[in-house]
Amino acid sequence: SERAAASRVPRARASCSAAIHDMVKEQYTTYYAAIAPSVGGGDIVLAADSHGRIHHWNRRTNEVSRLPVAPGSVYSMVETERPGASEPAAAAASSLVVLGGDADVRAYRAADLLEAVHKQSHLAPVWTHEHVSPQVGRGLYAERPETNAVCVLHGRAGGPAVAAGSGTGAVAILDAATGSCVLDLHEHRDAIYAMDYCAETGLLAAGGESGVVSLWDVRAGKLVNSLPLRTLRASSDRDRGVDAKRTGHAWIGSLALCASWLAVGSSTGDIYVRSIPAEQTLVEISTSSARLGLAFAERSIVSIGEDDYLCVHSISGSPINRLKAGSRRNYGLWIPASGSRFPFLVCGSNVCASGTLTTKPTPMVSDPC
Repeated sequence: SERAAASRVPRARASCSAAIHDMVKEQYTTYYAAIAPSVGGGDIVLAADSHGRIHHWNRRTNEVSRLPVAPGSVYSMVETERPGASEPAAAAASSLVVLGGDADVRAYRAADLLEAVHKQSHLAPVWTHEHVSPQVGRGLYAERPETNAVCVLHGRAGGPAVAAGSGTGAVAILDAATGSCVLDLHEHRDAIYAMDYCAETGLLAAGGESGVVSLWDVRAGKLVNSLPLRTLRASSDRDRGVDAKRTGHAWIGSLALCASWLAVGSSTGDIYVRSIPAEQTLVEISTSSARLGLAFAERSIVSIGEDDYLCVHSISGSPINRLKAGSRRNYGLWIPASGSRFPFLVCGSNVCASGTLTTKPTPMVSDPC
């Protein structure tokens, strides 16, 4: 079975391959905004920060450059094509880097962005979308429409799209080539902190301040499920109601979605793994802090949080490893498709660390970026 196979994941570990270097005294933050783009020969990492700048790090030469690209903070970043594409040359030529910022989403051609950083020249976005929503959410940051989550929707008949989730709770589905809005989703009722999409099923998941996961069938353009955190917990847990850790308000900091499973990371440090076909929670995993980054990787679950550690668990919930990440507060986790030289990137306070999973337990090292 899938769960049995997941429990046989090799005892993993991480060795640091590299990190971007910069000055900690600047006190900026990389949120959910670091990628290894499909252009650049596999040696480049791009990270966007709370000052609206792109940091360009060349792993081979260890050179770092920066370029202002946004008028305010950048909270999220994604590339429309990822390393490992079936036609890498064509993908690199058309690939866009999409940034989620204050009340807007902007896209730059990846190759042009790398050239502009290298030459320190101004670069206009290919397109910009400004959030417009009749709804005002109820969360702490709901009236500040920060675009905390962006993800790419592959498998559409009209080509890739970008889903952008804002602080109002609205999700805009944008044509990746033009930035035009092809679908508005307004059923989510609070600030969105995390999203993920499964091309195989056409499901889009979003969660945030309210502690509710919204699931849409994007192909049909409709909401198919709304899952409060309390419904994801085991029935015995809900019936007891005595765990002080879980009795207060809990929000959702991270999501991972595939055809078989939905993983939800909460502010309590718990990860809930739900079967998509069976519509029931299979596993609950407890960690030491709020889970702000979450991903499936080779039949395991990798997560990062407010503490200094990256945690690796099997799908069945068995701990595989707990790795030192090196940031005072970690905000995001990026795991690329196969073929990249960066098996994972961790975003945090003045840090964008990269590492690689191996079979020998090794501390992960990171430098300021």
